Amino acid sequence: MQVKKMAEKIFSFNFSVAKTTALVKTNSKGIFTWVKSKYKKFFSNKKKDFELEIMLKKTGENKKGKIVLKKKPLFEVELKENQLIFKEKNKSIQCIKGFFDLNSKKGRIKIFAQKEFFWICFVDVLIACYAFFFLFFHRGAMFHSCAVKEKGKAYLFAGKSSEGKTTIARLSGKEKVLNDEINLVIREKGRTMVYGFPLKGEFVAGKKGVPLKKVFLIKKSSRIKVLKMPKMKSLFQLSAHAFPLFFAKKKGKIFFETIIVIDELLKNKECNTLLFTRNNPFWRKI
Repeated sequence: MQVKKMAEKIFSFNFSVAKTTALVKTNSKGIFTWVKSKYKKFFSNKKKDFELEIMLKKTGENKKGKIVLKKKPLFEVELKENQLIFKEKNKSIQCIKGFFDLNSKKGRIKIFAQKEFFWICFVDVLIACYAFFFLFFHRGAMFHSCAVKEKGKAYLFAGKSSEGKTTIARLSGKEKVLNDEINLVIREKGRTMVYGFPLKGEFVAGKKGVPLKKVFLIKKSSRIKVLKMPKMKSLFQLSAHAFPLFFAKKKGKIFFETIIVIDELLKNKECNTLLFTRNNPFWRKI
């Protein structure tokens, strides 16, 4: 007697950021329900720009211990013959493998991990694919940053974890924050625009972009002070906070492409260092 294997149910949705739509497919009902309940306004009926299948499978307890969620990426991405190859980097993930093909604009990623870590793996894979897609197809860059809207213009504050991005968001007022964790900078109709990227951050604004006014690199200090930064120095320091490089195994082409794109985006834009003290008014300085 033959036993027929039941087809696995797939949940799919169109997810749109900065007018770029990903058709996302997953076998996890929990992930689908979570994304739909929290980020429904980013669901779209628009035609897909790229397609991504993220399949998750539960594994047992890992001897290596819990996943380290901060600072280190869970996986690394390598560019090979116009394909982005995904491999696990954090050893507490038992397995992550797959690819995103830049020619067909389709990707398939498999993740084997403990169930409680499904969401962080899913989110990071989606962020990585968006970051590389914007870089190679729209000349855009996603930054680990806080973006705040003030008088119709966007101010971007890039920095490491614990440097003060979320504090800046809180001091600025929730209604003004685009996102306090990840933001996209992209050119649209001759203007440099900033979009808050959903899925991470305490503050997530709407879907509209805001014209970029100034960029700041945050550094902890005992005082509030703005220091002008030379153009070349600002390019390399900002690249350290760009998501394509965060995930890239070998910098090479990805590094140079990121530097070129950042240079294009920041033409005629002021870039400074902001010495920042928490719980202190700072807007009058900038």
